[in-house]
Amino acid sequence: MNTKNAHIFTRKVKDIHYPSRRIPSFTRFMVENEENLNEKGASKKSSKAKAKDKTWNNTSLFPAKGFNVEKNELEAMEESAIGKEVYTQSIAALIGALTGLAVAGFKLSIDEIRQFCYGGNLNVVFPDGIIYTPFYAVPFLGAVVVSLLSLTGDFSPGLKGVVKEVDEDSLSYGAKMALKNSNQSDNNIVLNLDSSTRSFRKALAAIVTLGTGNSLGPEGPGVEIGAAISRLCSNVWPDDLSSPSLNEKDRLLTDSKVETNSSLVGERLEDRIARNRLLLACGAAAGVSSGFNAPLSGVFFALEVVQSSLPALSVPSPPPETGGISSSKDRIELQQQSLTTTTGSIAAILISSVLAALVARVILGDELALQLMTYNIQTPLSELPLFLSLGVSCGFVAVVFTQTAQLSRAIFKGSAGPQFVRDVFGNLPAYTSPIIGGIIGGGVGYFYPQVLFFGYETLNGLLNNGNLPTQVLFSLLVAKTFTTAVSAGSGLVGGTLAPSLFLGGMTGAIFYNMVIATFGTLAIDPTIVISDEVFFRLADLPIYSSVGAASVLAAIFRAPLTASLLMFEITRNYDVLLPLLASAGIATLSSDIIENSINANK
Repeated sequence: MNTKNAHIFTRKVKDIHYPSRRIPSFTRFMVENEENLNEKGASKKSSKAKAKDKTWNNTSLFPAKGFNVEKNELEAMEESAIGKEVYTQSIAALIGALTGLAVAGFKLSIDEIRQFCYGGNLNVVFPDGIIYTPFYAVPFLGAVVVSLLSLTGDFSPGLKGVVKEVDEDSLSYGAKMALKNSNQSDNNIVLNLDSSTRSFRKALAAIVTLGTGNSLGPEGPGVEIGAAISRLCSNVWPDDLSSPSLNEKDRLLTDSKVETNSSLVGERLEDRIARNRLLLACGAAAGVSSGFNAPLSGVFFALEVVQSSLPALSVPSPPPETGGISSSKDRIELQQQSLTTTTGSIAAILISSVLAALVARVILGDELALQLMTYNIQTPLSELPLFLSLGVSCGFVAVVFTQTAQLSRAIFKGSAGPQFVRDVFGNLPAYTSPIIGGIIGGGVGYFYPQVLFFGYETLNGLLNNGNLPTQVLFSLLVAKTFTTAVSAGSGLVGGTLAPSLFLGGMTGAIFYNMVIATFGTLAIDPTIVISDEVFFRLADLPIYSSVGAASVLAAIFRAPLTASLLMFEITRNYDVLLPLLASAGIATLSSDIIENSINANK
């Protein structure tokens, strides 16, 4: 290989396409090319080689290549595969433990900043008196710090952006393997530490954003912390474990050096992409698990949300001179990598999620983020129509929130709104956007301090029969929707998972009050007895608030199982599982229908 072609491939690994349709698998593509090469070189093969091609058996790693495999060779392959699996589970455990530790430190840091900012420490003391810092000015001060942090460099992207970066890391490894096969130096392939710096900077910005009360949540940054840790841990993986049967294939497949190298580089690249994506899912699961003290929810978050973020890949193939494929095609097609194809993948995610929850529990205590103390639900089946109606309402609220957040983001970029608004925001420096978001958030917080982030006090109050008038609940719903959308769109750092629970809790409480009012207007008893058996008894407010919280969360993130299991782990009551699943499923479906109709009319 000449050095020029190696460098060309190194540059081409950045050229990634994410097609929307399913494409032929990488393995089938490799086999087809090997068959073509066999046909072209058939006339040049010796009679001994042709006889060898006829003796291949079903234990072959590449059925298109014929060879016999001895018993000790199969045992060596199995032992290597077991070693790879053990190593995967070990890395997953490491990711879980480190994520639990990091998320616990993240939450403690938020609490410290909150106590400092709202504990009178920001008051300015003069000889003639004290200037008190009003609480609604604190979000503005936090936004100023976030703006200053943004001037030091970019923040890491969201989950989908992280997936793309992880794939790029895997592809740069493919370039490294191609250079190794060509006996060239790979000093130009270096570990990119920029992602770790950006993740750390974003975590600091999230601590300041949430510690000063801006209307976002900590669980989203917790997921990104887990993803960042998984990227660091993935670099612990040694090269000789990337393909467990590498030495066996090198020794057995000796007919064509070009064919062997293309197969090995390709399979090791595909394996590495799948492994890095699995470790990313482990980190995301650990982030949710440690954030909510809910390990099962973390597992299903990885299988629902992270899985849906894993696109198919179209990868540049290495040039033939580097051991690549001698073909007119210059791309390797990889289908979407599934996290559920093996029990080992599920085990890795589960281990990471459980360990993260255990570590966070040791540091933060065995306390759930949401606390449902008392509740009463006796006839979940009879109330099912009400819960389905609640699901439709939650789906509508979720769509309103997502559309408002998208509009807010577009306005701050100067691409939406009236022309004068576009002119103003389009000409503002990017670092001023978080400051504007902090001013708006503090202004709304002056009238409705419940919408600022002080943990889950307001939602926990609703979950424990602390009912509020319907007008107040509706005002809080509108204020929280607006404030969170502005905060997220302006560039303040935080997640929307906790706000979605708040919105759902408000929606459930409003729905409950409306049902009570309707029953009173129609003179219907909330308890209906038929033949001395209770046929219908309206559940308590905490049930409707918790079901509403899960439903809005499910609709926004398209994760009905994750949302249902989260509330189930909090309530720990099987009676609430049916309403949760029914309402969350309907909320997800209704939000899909509404958003599709909106997009069709654009």
